[in-house]
Parts: sequence; structure tokens; C-alpha cells
Amino acid sequence: MVFPRSRVAVAALLCSIAAPVAQTPITTPEAYLGHAVGADESLANYTQLQGYWHQLASESDRLVVEEIGTTSYGQAMVMGIVSSPANLARLEDLRGTAETLCRARIGEAEARELAAAGRAVVWIDAGLHATECIAGQNILELVYRMCARDDAETQRILDNVVLLVCPANPDGMELIANAYMATQRVGDIPVLYQRYVGHDNNRDFYMANMLETEAINRILYRRWYPQIIYNHHQTAPSGTIIFTPPFRDPFNYYIDPMVVRGIELVAAHMNARFAAEGKAGVISRGGASYSTWWNGGLRTTGYFHNMIGILTESFGRPTPTTLRQPLRRRLPSGDYPMPIETQQWHARQTIEYLQTANYAILDLAARYREELLLNIWRMGRNAIERGSADHWTPTPHLLAEAERRDEIERGAAEAASETEGGEGGDDEAAPVDDRDRAADHVDAAPVDAFRDPALRDARGYLLPADQADFAAATRLVNALLKGGVEVLRTTEDAVVAGVRAPRGSYVVSAAQAFRAHVLDMFEPQWHPHDIGARGEPVRPYDSAGWTPALSMAVQFERLMEPVEGSLEPVVYPATRAPGPVTDARGGWLFSHADSASYIATNRLLAAGEEVLWIHDEVEAGGRQFPPGTPVVRRGAQTAARVAALAAELGLRFTGLDQVPYTAKQRLTRGRVGLFDVYGGNMATGWTRWVLEQHEFDVRTVHGPRVHAGDLRADFDVLIFQTGLPAAEGDGSRTQRALRRGRRRPISAEDLEQLLPALPAFEDWSGAADAVVRLEAEPAIPALRDFVEQGGILLAIGNQASTVIDHFDLPIVEGTFVPGDDGEERRTRRSEFYIPTSLVRTEVQTYLMPGWGVPAELAMVFRRSPVFAIPPDTEGVEALVRYAAEDTLVSGWAIGTEHLAGKAAVVGAYRGKGAIYLFGADPIYRGQPQGSIKLFLNTVLIGGSERT
Repeated sequence: MVFPRSRVAVAALLCSIAAPVAQTPITTPEAYLGHAVGADESLANYTQLQGYWHQLASESDRLVVEEIGTTSYGQAMVMGIVSSPANLARLEDLRGTAETLCRARIGEAEARELAAAGRAVVWIDAGLHATECIAGQNILELVYRMCARDDAETQRILDNVVLLVCPANPDGMELIANAYMATQRVGDIPVLYQRYVGHDNNRDFYMANMLETEAINRILYRRWYPQIIYNHHQTAPSGTIIFTPPFRDPFNYYIDPMVVRGIELVAAHMNARFAAEGKAGVISRGGASYSTWWNGGLRTTGYFHNMIGILTESFGRPTPTTLRQPLRRRLPSGDYPMPIETQQWHARQTIEYLQTANYAILDLAARYREELLLNIWRMGRNAIERGSADHWTPTPHLLAEAERRDEIERGAAEAASETEGGEGGDDEAAPVDDRDRAADHVDAAPVDAFRDPALRDARGYLLPADQADFAAATRLVNALLKGGVEVLRTTEDAVVAGVRAPRGSYVVSAAQAFRAHVLDMFEPQWHPHDIGARGEPVRPYDSAGWTPALSMAVQFERLMEPVEGSLEPVVYPATRAPGPVTDARGGWLFSHADSASYIATNRLLAAGEEVLWIHDEVEAGGRQFPPGTPVVRRGAQTAARVAALAAELGLRFTGLDQVPYTAKQRLTRGRVGLFDVYGGNMATGWTRWVLEQHEFDVRTVHGPRVHAGDLRADFDVLIFQTGLPAAEGDGSRTQRALRRGRRRPISAEDLEQLLPALPAFEDWSGAADAVVRLEAEPAIPALRDFVEQGGILLAIGNQASTVIDHFDLPIVEGTFVPGDDGEERRTRRSEFYIPTSLVRTEVQTYLMPGWGVPAELAMVFRRSPVFAIPPDTEGVEALVRYAAEDTLVSGWAIGTEHLAGKAAVVGAYRGKGAIYLFGADPIYRGQPQGSIKLFLNTVLIGGSERT
């Protein structure tokens, strides 16, 4: 997609042929907005930000405004580019310099020459989490100061830096600002502040599922390649004003050490400036949980692209607030050298703190622009060299193997020493320290794990075109491309690095600047054991393991030799070659193992075609098709529709003379209801996005509709990821906060003020229904009737545990050990603990939910319920079980033995319907395509009937 850049071109022309427009008086924020940035009880919305920036661009020769994409609600997404008029006149040259240095395909002499002529590129965003609204406002002030100030520091920054400034969540800024100005409440809007994902918009940057993320990634990794990324957030740790780097350990082992040191360098410059300006309340490192382990956040994904990512978390609200300094914060420390006193705090004070941080980063970039440019080249060269030769990345997993081998060698050496000395011999016969001499007695000393060729890093990865789910492989490749990774494709059947590669296969070489990102997307993350002083595991900041290639069930081969052959670059978006269609009189079969089959099925059903699942294996066209394969019966227009689907989706359609005479499941456009609550639920939002991406029709369900009963009249499937009342009171975080008085429930009067102020992104008429909480007495009987009458109830995560309680299902949830009194007790965190990680599961592929799904899946364990089905239980079956061995696939786990024999997904059958309980998360942030298929199958079952 090409976005308009006319303002850039116009600005360049003005700079080269016209008098500088900077002589025009610059409109202040007060003059444009009617209040200062950060004024008490005031927030500017995104419409005002855009208008103000365009006003400044018309008055100043230091700013151009560029449209970089479209938001999920259809707004234009803009970015400001700030620099000197001379730099703006040659923006494309400077951009090209940044790209060439970051890609690092040049030698040192040329790199030094380019660095000397180039300009540092700094990205500063704000407002990604829209309720963190003061941080989001600060870029209004920053752009104004950069356009209006003529002091020496500002001029030096303008001359030496290209500043990219972006409001990262335009829709959220509009929603939250409008709501606050109407009600004086931050948040409390009917929906998530970014469509589908809310707070998880900062968890999307290695997959780039959202439009906003894709737009930002395009700028960061495919266009401008900044050396520094500054990501503004709120709120600060209790009693402080701002959290700044450095971050706590662990850091991810794939990222270049220069990234870690670069963070420290930028952080030192920031923190020194805060101290010099007498700004107290700045805390770092151990003051918060932020680390550099996880990939996926706006600032963290940059680490895997050799960019210095900075996060700050600041205090402040639009309404003046009392800052309370706890006694434990009064004593200075290395991480908190200047405590702040209890006081009344205004948003304008936060704005000033954030300008200190902004200017500190920009000042450093201006002073050290050549070093920053040369260092990003050095890191890129390091990555290319490591990907071009044998290399071993030290990880806890590799270290454990090295220690195991060392122990074997040590034991063998000691045994040899004892044998040489003889029983009761002189201890001096084999000196303890003489390891080399003792090792002579070892016939086959273990190879050093850090030099074992079998354990070295891959030189690249091959994704064969003939794998069962090439749609998932293509989706992974598009995520890589959106992140700036270079991907190749075979132009003919070939052998690449010793591995067979059918034509059209994808090849990802590790010999590229973004090698760290490549490895992180394909290889397991082995999080170190992080145990606190009391013996309890310390929770990671976010996920401990994610590995998209594994969670997406993509088939790939590690390439251990140089990547060579008849290869062509893949340009985003990657598309599949058209699939073949063979002649048919009766209909066509197409593979259900391919993720594209869900889209094909839904389009065919929407067009009125008859689609069935076969229950038995059949042979056609010289191939065997397993149970669950879809067949579309031939009608008047079916051939044209099948041909169009094959061309667009790459699916193979195998023709049949007649539809097989076997048991079949007739599919329909199932009526899918997705329960949601006021304010929205992130997991629910991700589920909606996944369903829409696979072209299911979804209707939102709120409390009054469930209470009304007769649910089968409108729905075949109901999905719950939030909202069910717990067996003893509502256990949701929101409801607990309401009960404790920490959050005032929204009232009819509040809604009357709020709804007219909200932008027309949605139909807000259903907001009052969303407020209604489910009550156990009307809701649970209605849901029981729904299932008994043939409905499909899906419950995910803690909602699955709630369903077990309400339906009295014979399922035991949890992990247990013998207690001191002889009775079983639940495991403690020190005994069983799996922060978000991938675990190995085994799928019952002969059952309908498992049709087309791999027999083995890496599923996301995310504080997940664990199910056990007592022996001889009827009407309940395990659809997916945890593997008994090698359970951890990626991440960190303590006590995986407690999962042996337990179920991750369970089916329970009541009356004419079924309940499917997902303990492991099948949807997790829209990523795990393997388990997403498992989930979608259960949805399709709801709209099917046996024939």
C-alpha cells in the first residue's frame, strides 16, 4: 500500500525555492486548543492533534506531516517529521542512509562515510495505551517546542537529528479524550480503547496483526530504521514520578550486547539530566518489573532489530492528584537517588518531566549521531557474520547441556583417577587438578556443548511449499516481512543447504541484520530460572516463551549450511501460487489441514453452496483424504467459485465424479454469539478478530440477552472468555474492584453524558446492555437449556473453571500434591509454575474438534486451568492432553510432571449439545494458528448436523 507523502514533497520544494516559512509566528498550543498542554482537567483529542500539527506545518519549515496508514476504525494515522529545513530538503537521502547502515551490507569505509554525512533518526511515540493520557498529550508540546524554539540546543538537534513523532493509538486518543471532557473520568468507555485488542496493542509487534502495528512497523523496520525508539507510557511505580531505564535482567540472549549497553548509555544521559534539573522522583531498574527479555512490545521488538528501545512510565492525571510518598521510598538508593515529597501533582508537571526526557534523548542523538549510525551498522555486521558462520548463542538450555557434559567428563576423570591409584592407593597418584592427564583415561570425552556442531545456531530456515498448512507458513512469512526481515523463495524445485525445497518454498537466511528477530521467531526461548529470596519464582514482565513458528504449527527445517540456490526475494505481502483445480461432476474436496480452508468454507456457505465434512477416509485423484475433509457439492456456479478460491487462497481442489457415500457433517453459517462486558475484554476482542479474519459472522452478546433465555432461537454457538458469574460471587478483576469501591460503576446518568460525546466509531445504543452483569440465577439455567437443546458452549481460561462449577461437570481442575496431613492440596508456586509459555500437547485427531489439526501442538499455557477426568466418567472426554515428556516447548516451567495425564481441552456432552472447555489458550493474541484451528472446528460444529 502506498500512502500519500505530498506534504513531504511540498516541504522539500519550499525549502529549496522559497523563503523559510519559519519566520511566520508559530501558533502556541494555548492559542489553538484553548488551553496549555497538560492544563488541569483538559485533554486534546486526536482530531485536535492532527489539526494542530497541520497548522504548525503550514507555519514552520521544520515540520512535515505524513500519513502512514489507517486505523482499525478508519481514521488516517499521521506521523510528524521534524528536522532542520536543510535536512527536510533531502529527507529521502537521509532515509536511504539510515536504511543502508542498518541493513549493513556495506564495508566499514563506506559505513563511516555514510555515518559522517547522515543524521541520527529518533522515533518518539505516545498514547499507545490511551488511558495513559498525559503521556499521550506530551508530543503536542514536543512538536511545538521543536518548531518554535531557537536556542542552541534545539538548533543542534534540528541540524543533526531526524525526529519521527507519532500518536500511536489515534482511535484511543479520540475516545478517551472525548469521554474525559464529557464526564471528567479517564476510561469507562463502552469498548476497548483500541479496537479488538485494547492494552494488548503493545503485545502485537512481532506479529503485526493490527493495522496500527503494521503501519508503525513499516516506518521502523522497512522505511526509516531509527537508532533510538522512545515509547512513552504511564504510570510510574507508587510514590514516584517516572520510571526510566536501565531495565532489570534477564535480557534476551539473541539481541546484540551493544543494544544492552546502548540502553544504559541513553538512560544515563536521561537520568543525569533529570538530576541536573532538580527533578526528583525518578526511579530505574529494580524499581519496576520491566526487562529486555520479551519480544513483542513497541520498544522491545526494536531490540531484535539492533535499535535502542527506551520505555518510561510517568505519573499524572488530567485531574490534579495527590502524590503520596511511602516511607519506604524516602531513603535514596542507586535506583532511586532523589526521592520526592508528598504533594499535589498537576498534569502540566508531568508534561515538563517528559520534555526533559525527550530533550535528553534528542540531545544525545545530536551529540553522538555518527556513533549511533556507525553502531547500528556494527550490530548489523555482527548479525550477518554470525549468520554466515558456525555460532553458538549461550542460553540456559545450552548451558545446562554443557554442565551435563562437564559432569559426565568430571565423573569419568575421577573414576579413571581412582582406578589408576588403586584401592587404598596414594591420593597423590592422580592429582585432583590434573584434569588433562585424568582425561587421557576417558575413551570418548563429551564434546564441548559450545562447540558441538549439532548444537550450533541455524544458518537459516526452510518452509517447504508442500506442507499441510502452507497458509500458516505464509502468514508467518508476512509477519516476518512486516518486521523488515528479508525472505527468499525458491523459483524451482531445488536443494537448499542440503534440504529438499519444492518450488515456491520460503527461505529465511540468518545472515542478515535482523538475525536476532529471525532466530527469536523460530527458536525456543529458554527463560532462566528466576527465583526470589523466599524460594518463589519471580514473574517475568510478560511472556516467558512465544516462538511463533512453533505455536503456529508451521513445518520448517533448520538449515545448517550456507543458504544458496535459485532464490528470489519475497515482497510484502507474500501470496501463494494459485492452487490446482481438477475436473468434477459431483463436487470438490479441499484440505482441512490448510488454514485457508476456513475462509473457503465460509465463503462457499455464504454463497449458498452445500459444504460437508466427510467422516471417513476417502481416496480421490491418487490421494488419501482423512476424516474432516470438506467437500463442496457441485451446483450451477460452484466451478467458478472454486476456481476463484483456488486462485486467491492457493488451495488445491480435487474433483469428484460423485460425493462419497459416507457419513457426513453438513455445515451451515453457524450463528455465533460472543459474550462481552462494558469496557470490552481483550481476550474476547482477540477472539472476535480471529473469527472475522476467518470470515465467520459474529454477534456480540450482553447480559440482558442471556437473562432473557431461549438462546437457541438466535445462536448455535456461545463463547465466553469473561462475564460468567463465579459460583460464589463474581470473581472478575473488574467486579472485585467495583465491590471494593476502587471503581465507581457507570450509571445511566454517566452514559447520558458520555455517549453523545463519543466518536461515531460504533453504534453506541447497546452500551446500556453491556453494563448489565450476568446474574447466576437467570443466566446459568438459560445456558443449561441452550446446551440441552443442541447449542455449543465454548469457555476459555478461567471461564472454563466457572462452567465446571455451574454445570456440575465431573472434572477436577488444578494440580495437586500430598499434604502434610495426608490429604491432597493444591500445588504451590514453587512446585508448579508456568508463566506464559508453550507446552507440548497431544490432539485426539479422530474426534471432530481435532480434524485437520496436527497430532501434536505447542499450546499457550497462560495461568491455565488444568483438567483431570476421573476414570469411568461418561459424557466427558479429553480432546487434547498434555505430553508426559519434554512438556516445555518454549519459555519457563517448574513442575511440568504435574501435567502428565491431564487435559488441556475437554468436551462435555449434555442433551443434544456440547460444552468445550479450553484450559490452554487457543487464541492467545491471535497468534497460535495450530490451536486456533482447534477452536474454529468447535465453532463450525455448532453450525453442523450429521447426515
